[in-house]
Amino acid sequence: MTKCLALLIAMMTTLVVTTPFAFEAYLTTTLFVAMWTMIISYYITKYVIKALKKTDC
Repeated sequence: MTKCLALLIAMMTTLVVTTPFAFEAYLTTTLFVAMWTMIISYYITKYVIKALKKTDC
């Protein structure tokens, strides 16, 4: 469940971050930004979910 939620949040974050690049940058720049945004936001989301589970009473 954690992986699915983290992936969903990462995909939404990627869409929001890369949309401006899609209209103003080259395709390779857009793909590069999309790839790194997806990877970084996925791991940040997993970390936050794990931290929230630990603090849950």
